Amino acid sequence: MKALPPTENTITASPRTPTGLRAASGTQNPGKFTFVGPSDMVFPHLATGGGWETTLVLVNLTNTAVTFGQAFFDTSGQPLTVTFQSIPDGQQLTTSSAQGTLNPGASFNIKLVDQGTGLKTGWSVISYDATGARLGGYAIFKQSIAGSPDFEALVPLSAYDDYVFIMPYDNTNGYVTSMALLNPGANLDSQVYVTLLDTEGNTVSTDTIPLAKGQQLAFSIPERFPDTQGKVGSILFESSTTRLSALGFRFNPQHAFATIPVLNWSGMFPQ
Repeated sequence: MKALPPTENTITASPRTPTGLRAASGTQNPGKFTFVGPSDMVFPHLATGGGWETTLVLVNLTNTAVTFGQAFFDTSGQPLTVTFQSIPDGQQLTTSSAQGTLNPGASFNIKLVDQGTGLKTGWSVISYDATGARLGGYAIFKQSIAGSPDFEALVPLSAYDDYVFIMPYDNTNGYVTSMALLNPGANLDSQVYVTLLDTEGNTVSTDTIPLAKGQQLAFSIPERFPDTQGKVGSILFESSTTRLSALGFRFNPQHAFATIPVLNWSGMFPQ
């Protein structure tokens, strides 16, 4: 990078007439990248208990009511029974799966309740007909540590087909990058091929992570990949199947954290 004289903003806008909420199957701009795609149905990590709390938010982005299912799984892909509380009415439900309906523009907020049985981790999947509708959402992670303020970060609802992506990391000055890697496929085990890259894009080392169907693996990057200790760089992940979800966490020395979404683009996926 090098410094340049002040430069004008060159992004130009055109006028348009607002249309309100629309069906996902309506006339669309094929050249417009959309933040919420039809495969965005996975919360690849959730945690409750042991000082952790997860709140899940869903929003109906279309002009028709959407009936959806939500299922919770543990790190081995087995049903995970959780107690969640709906916001703001405070109603509680204990189950491993549930069904709901969202009217156009409606939202649904639930908080996983700490049942006092220690830390529970896993993942969750949303199921609905995405042909003519679209649900958006995100997860809020909250960590409470005695003697410190509570910390929160959020990550959008993830795609189930991010089977190739790059995850940047920064493990310098006491910072630690962690991540959760999930095989959301119900029918196939997978091999996730890992390529560690330095800041120049050179290969540092490679590895392979086996993931059984439905398995989720959460880990500290410098612990799993010692070549990244005290360094900055990125990691290329590519699955042997068309199903993979992930998210990253960046912790500072005072335990505050931020979430890191996966990085990819359409050119990384073969036709």
